[in-house]
Amino acid sequence: MKTTLIKRLIVTIGLICMATIAHAYETMRLDGATLTYETGKIDPQTFNGYASDLTVLFDDGMRLTAKRYLMKTSQSGNEFNVERFEMDGIVIRDDEMMIVIDDINWSSLVFPSNASSFRSLDLDQFDHLKDVGRLMINAISVYENNRLMITIDALLIDGENVDFPILTHTPIQNVTIDLRNAVFRRDIDPSNYDFQQFLNRINRDDLTLNMRMYSNAEPKSDRLDTTVEMVVSMLDAGGVELDIGVGILNSSLIIIDAAMKDQGDDLDDELLGMMLAGGFLNGLRLTIDDDGMLALMLDDYRRGQNMTRYQAVDSIMNEIAFALGSFAPNTFSDIAPEIRRFLDQGGALEIRLAPPSPASFSAFIGFAAVPDTAAQALGLSVQHIAP
Repeated sequence: MKTTLIKRLIVTIGLICMATIAHAYETMRLDGATLTYETGKIDPQTFNGYASDLTVLFDDGMRLTAKRYLMKTSQSGNEFNVERFEMDGIVIRDDEMMIVIDDINWSSLVFPSNASSFRSLDLDQFDHLKDVGRLMINAISVYENNRLMITIDALLIDGENVDFPILTHTPIQNVTIDLRNAVFRRDIDPSNYDFQQFLNRINRDDLTLNMRMYSNAEPKSDRLDTTVEMVVSMLDAGGVELDIGVGILNSSLIIIDAAMKDQGDDLDDELLGMMLAGGFLNGLRLTIDDDGMLALMLDDYRRGQNMTRYQAVDSIMNEIAFALGSFAPNTFSDIAPEIRRFLDQGGALEIRLAPPSPASFSAFIGFAAVPDTAAQALGLSVQHIAP
């Protein structure tokens, strides 16, 4: 009888020990932080592996927790690649702020570096990514002092490499950035009385923003042309669209590429000079599209100034006349009627620069002295589009 009891006790102790070992947390010391996780295995050098119930406690008190972690990295020649990086159920917090994220998924991230792991990776390499890969972050919530300030449904960043053989040290990519339903809530800045009162007047608890940006690089025989398209819209308010086309000559690109190899980030002033010398503007279009916000802002403005709407439009036009008409009277007289119609009627206002031939950046310095001439040379036009 005693032998049976002793055997059962030994078996029970063994089971307890096994359970304790199975649920023991792994601990890893990082630079400025301590990482722990309950199950899985993470390589301390490459950070490759899988883990659940992960916690990173930073030395400054910030804390990151995640339900699931997955990392797969590799090295190919002098490139360090993040093939897959996934985290679910993320909470980042300190004494005042908290960020909650459903999941992060980042793939095909390539650093042009001799690093063999994240431990040996120079974070400055983020400035020279060969491939930004594809990043998707879902359901972001930002809190300050337990107040929900901002929510974002999703953020997508997607990169695509562009082959341009003359650039051996300066990677080129087409990049898409998509920000979906960023909601700025009433509590974003309780100390901002004007913002609170504005939301009260328009009977809104928040402002919802969507943004999409796309860059397209097109190598030519003698230059590199780049187009950037950006659309920013606010729910029930309006939006802004910007399309801009610029270029730079191959001769300047070759010099910049060599400077990037030798000096890295320490060539800002030189880089600006090279771009001014070899860069040019192909065209620009800016469209301000009103969907109700203009009327609300004019109403807000006239109330603050104790004016009628007509007086408010007059006041704004007078300010534009003072800012532009004093040194570019011909340009102001050409565009003033279209701007007034936009302020009076809403709709959209389209501003274009369409030079008959690419306009050198260096010429803009001279244009500042003769703005009316510059407006003609750059093909400036302003058009009101009725609602």
